[in-house]
Amino acid sequence: MFTGRRHVLLRGSYQGFANYYRFSTVEATDPNHASRANSWIVSGLFVGSCLAQAALSLGALALIAQVRLKPGAVAQTGKARPLRQILALPPLGLMHGAKAFFDSWYLCKYR
Repeated sequence: MFTGRRHVLLRGSYQGFANYYRFSTVEATDPNHASRANSWIVSGLFVGSCLAQAALSLGALALIAQVRLKPGAVAQTGKARPLRQILALPPLGLMHGAKAFFDSWYLCKYR
């Protein structure tokens, strides 16, 4: 989805704001409760990012559900491929997810 500099810019912006909230929370709270406040901020940011992704996905689903194709828009190729041949293809979705996980791990470990 995002590649190159835009991807790094978006992740860097997110991490920068997340750290800003964490540090400002620690400074604004009582030292006895700073670790608990920091935990709430980090968990809130995680849940917020998950909810934002879910909202974007639902919005995309609502838009895609409105698309109406013409009757002739579906390709008529004749014979369908066997399931065994389809399953032998490389799992692109799995590879994309593994790359995203590796990118996140790498940025967290070596930033």
